[in-house]
This record gives sequence, C-alpha cells and structure tokens, in this order.
Amino acid sequence: LRSGHYEVAERCCEVGGVESTLALMTDPLQEASLRAHAAEALWLLVRDHESCIRVIQAGGHDSVIKLVKSEGQSGTGTIVGGALRVLGETLYSEPRSSGLWTSDRPSILIEALDWVLRIDSHDQRGPLLL
Repeated sequence: LRSGHYEVAERCCEVGGVESTLALMTDPLQEASLRAHAAEALWLLVRDHESCIRVIQAGGHDSVIKLVKSEGQSGTGTIVGGALRVLGETLYSEPRSSGLWTSDRPSILIEALDWVLRIDSHDQRGPLLL
C-alpha cells in the first residue's frame, strides 16, 4: 500500500480491507501499535470515492470521530493522527443531507486543530495533521 499501487488498494478494498482496518483501528482492546498501523492502512486504502463510500457504509465516520473524541489529547498521537487523516480523505464523500453535518460531531475537527496548535514540536507523538 505504501508504494502507491492503486491496484493493491483496490484489491484490498474488494476483500474487506476497509472494514477490517476500520474495526482494528477503533477497537480500544487492541494494542496501540496495531491500531496505529490499521489507521495508516485505512488512510492508504481510501483512494477514491468508492472506497470512501465503504467507510461511510461501515459507519466509519461515527466510529472514527468517537475514537478521536475518546483518545483526544491524552491518547496516542499516532492513532489520533491517523484517524484525522482518514477523516480528511473521506468526509468529502459524506452526503450533504447526512445527519453527520447536523450533529455536534464535526466540532471535534475544531478541537483537534486546537490540540495540534498546542503540541510541543519535540513531542514524541509526532504531528497530528499532515
């Protein structure tokens, strides 16, 4: 996936890669390193509208926003950063009529921006937004 081969990402999506990585990323019982890798993999999988729709159909935005809220500033920056990258790639595919836009859930994006601005550049967690 990291090498940028679209065909690999497509094949992974076809066999349930989006749903699997989403489930791993948002499962608080999994190890932090596994969740961080799942977040990166999901971000690499969502390359087009169809893969973004898979995230939406799997309830991904609700799950990812819940993850960002629960992990917040105190969580693992790598996981939260990965979650925010996923949202950055997929939110544009969420229909305008979606309940997501009429709830308070998008406010987490403003909160996350505040967290990023407060992070010490020497923090070991790494950047939250790329």
